Amino acid sequence: MLTRLNVGGPAQHAVFLTERLQDADFTSLLAAGAVNREEGDMTWLATQRGVPVIPVPGLRNEAGRIADLRAFVNLYRLCRVHRPDIVHCHTFKDRILGAMAARLAGVPATVVTFHGTPFRGHFTGLTAKVVLSADRFVGQRLAHAVIAISERQREELIELAIAPPERVHVVRIGLDLRPLLSAERVRGELRRELGLSADALLIGAIGRLVPIKRLDDFLTAARRVLSSTARIVRFVVVGDGGERRALERQARELGIASHVSFLGWRYDLARVYADLDVVALSSASEGTPACLLEGISAGVPVVATGVGGVPDIVEDGVTGLLVPAGDPGSLATALLRLVNDAELRRQLGARGRKFVFPAFDVATLERNMRTLYRTLVRD
Repeated sequence: MLTRLNVGGPAQHAVFLTERLQDADFTSLLAAGAVNREEGDMTWLATQRGVPVIPVPGLRNEAGRIADLRAFVNLYRLCRVHRPDIVHCHTFKDRILGAMAARLAGVPATVVTFHGTPFRGHFTGLTAKVVLSADRFVGQRLAHAVIAISERQREELIELAIAPPERVHVVRIGLDLRPLLSAERVRGELRRELGLSADALLIGAIGRLVPIKRLDDFLTAARRVLSSTARIVRFVVVGDGGERRALERQARELGIASHVSFLGWRYDLARVYADLDVVALSSASEGTPACLLEGISAGVPVVATGVGGVPDIVEDGVTGLLVPAGDPGSLATALLRLVNDAELRRQLGARGRKFVFPAFDVATLERNMRTLYRTLVRD
C-alpha cells in the first residue's frame, strides 16, 4: 500500500513489484490513497501495466484527524476482506495507519519500506520528533521486517533505533530501467521540440517542484554556469509542484529565463534523457532518487548532492560527481567541469550505467522481495 501514487520512485517501485508478483506463488494487490493537487499522478502507470489500484478513502498525505481515522478504518476493512499473508507499506502515512490496521486485523506479517528518512530534512522541531516516535513505534512494535533501500540508510535506521538490527534488511529500489538502455535511439527529438541546435549542451533536473528538492540552488548554479562559459548551455526542469511559480519568477529575476525551460510532467522520459548531457540533483534530502537511476541507465552523467542514499549509487569521480547540499557554487563548479570535458561525461556515463544496471532493475527487486516474503511467511 501507498499513501498516494504520486510521481517518484516509491510509486514506480510498488507498481512494478505488484505487476510481477502475480503467479502460482504470489497474488498481489495495490491499495493507495489520493494524490495531492499539483502532484503528478502515476495511476496511469498502474493502468498501463494492468495493475488495478484499490482506492482507500481518507488516505492522503495532507489530511486531518477525521480523514486519518477514516483511512485507518478502510485499511482495516481491506485487510479483513482480503486476508493477506503480508502487508507491505511504502510511505509515511500508510506506514503508520497501515501497520496498525494490519496488526489489528490479524495479518501474519507486516513489512515497511523507508524510501527516505522523513524525520531528517522533511520535518524539523517538534514535528520531526513526533514523526520519529511514530516510526519507532511501527518499526519496534508492529513491523516484522523493515526495509532500507541502501546500506547507508540501514545504518541510519539502526542508529535512530527505528527497529532492531536483525529486522532491518537492505533491498534496493527497483525500476524498469531496461528501456532506457537504448534511449539514444530517440536522441534529437527533445532538442527539436525545444528548438536547440545539436551543439548545445542540455542540463536537466527532474522531479517534484517542492522545497526539499532545492531547485532554487539549481537555478542559482545555472546562472553561474551561464556566466562562466562561452559554450551554448540550456537548462530544463522536468516536473511540477507548488514551487513552480516561485522558480519561474526566480529564473526571471536571475536573468536566465530564456535559458531555462519548465516542461512540466513528462511521461516520455526516454526522449528526455536521450537529449540530456548532464542530470543534476540539488536535493537537501533523498532516498534513492529515481531520476539518477533513470539518467544513469540512459548513459547520462550526473552531478548530485551527497545526501541520503545518493552516495550509494554515485561514487564521486567514478560514476558521477558529488557536491555538498545547499552549496550552489559547488554545484556550478561541478556542472562546469562536465560542460568543459566531453570525455569525462562519456566515462562517467559508461561507468555509471554498468553500476546501476541490473542492480537497480525491477527484475533484481523482484528476486530479492520474493526471497524476503518467503522467509517471513515461513517464519
